[in-house]
Amino acid sequence: MSAPFTVGIIQDDAVDDTAKNVEAAVGRIREAASRGAQIICLKELFNAPYFCKSQQCERFDLAETIPGPTTDVMQKIAKELGVVLIVPIFEKQARGVYRNSAAIIDADGSMLGVYRKMHIPDDPLFNEKYYFTPGDAHQDERGTTPSSFAIFCMTSVVGPGIGSARSKRSHCCDLQKYGALNSSLRQMICAPREAASRMRPTAASTFLAASSTASS
Repeated sequence: MSAPFTVGIIQDDAVDDTAKNVEAAVGRIREAASRGAQIICLKELFNAPYFCKSQQCERFDLAETIPGPTTDVMQKIAKELGVVLIVPIFEKQARGVYRNSAAIIDADGSMLGVYRKMHIPDDPLFNEKYYFTPGDAHQDERGTTPSSFAIFCMTSVVGPGIGSARSKRSHCCDLQKYGALNSSLRQMICAPREAASRMRPTAASTFLAASSTASS
């Protein structure tokens, strides 16, 4: 059995100012760490309001590289507080290649890797295929300072990757970021607003923690 660990899920609003959103997130990360969180997960596309409700080319200007300005800030705060951070942003991976991504930063500030959302929806008010190229690799379990976990983003929860990750080690913690989900699934998996949940993994269980996007 793995040792108990604490996951902090941050669910908040976003404004049309990336710097202010990052600053607010740092404050909430500090609060979660002060309450005992060891792995802290920000919401999907945390540093901007959800922009996929319409197709507007200027919104590509929101994208950043990884590493980049936002992850640089988060690496410093992770090292300072000794916590693992999941930092989901709109990533510019290469010229013409944009992803819905989550940087994974260990408690020593090092960059463990990047999860890139694989299953991209294209529905009314969710024009994600206009903005995002599907991820290029399946998710693997991540070993960090406190424990192991896997990340899935919104529609990726219904894809084959989640089953693969769970089959490798059934006691890992799945940190998942959900945007648009049907109400029954939300009731089953969503964590309380800005709550730090105590999770005690066992060999027979896979725990879920969820945070969703901020509306524009």
